[in-house]
Amino acid sequence: MCKTNGYDTHWYRQWFGTEYLQVYRHRDENDAAELIQLFLRTVKPVPGQRFLDVACGNGRHARILNRYGLRVTGIDLSAPLLRHAQRNTPQHSDLLYIRADMRALPVKTKFDGALSLFTSFGYFAKDAENALVLQEIARVILTGGIYFLDYLNPPFVKEHLIEESVRHSGSIRIKEKRYIENQRVHKEITLDQNDRKKSFHESVRLYSFEEMGRMLLRAGFSVQASYGNYKGETYTTDSERMILFCRKK
Repeated sequence: MCKTNGYDTHWYRQWFGTEYLQVYRHRDENDAAELIQLFLRTVKPVPGQRFLDVACGNGRHARILNRYGLRVTGIDLSAPLLRHAQRNTPQHSDLLYIRADMRALPVKTKFDGALSLFTSFGYFAKDAENALVLQEIARVILTGGIYFLDYLNPPFVKEHLIEESVRHSGSIRIKEKRYIENQRVHKEITLDQNDRKKSFHESVRLYSFEEMGRMLLRAGFSVQASYGNYKGETYTTDSERMILFCRKK
């Protein structure tokens, strides 16, 4: 365990497992469909094009994209989530899943584009590590290819932060505590099932719109459009999300 500022900076290695699937049971393909429709309207991909789903998780976005004829490769560090993705992928699908760290993408194929969805960016403790993710994505995308980033919006998070909440998923009681510290939003998750408790942590770096723009530019991307929600409304500081449509220069 590597602790910095009081939290495990490798939290993602422990958290993205079967418990994550229980906590986010409602994040299924139906939930993913609206964002995918925004992606399709914005990017207008052609069937047969290759796309990389970075931090694909249980594959819910990748499966929808594949049904639209796109050749999708999903990459994730979590073996349990990838097993779940594989089990839920049709037998004759050409979907490919690879277990890998997004800071070192083990692919030789050049993709037409890549996606980072459902706040799958900003996990790492050092800004240089998060910047490396963008550099790696740019490395495996064709010139002129696209990058579609669905990220939280820091001003909205700060304004609407719910410090503590309790909910249930089946027989599991889920208690979540949230706080902002050192430009990161943290969430402490306690799962209680039959009086047996497990605790996990989430931590995401809060990059402003301007910071994200500079990081993307340094990685070789130009921002073509920005949206504030899955309906495709224009981004403002009051928006719920920060969704960036970028192109590799």
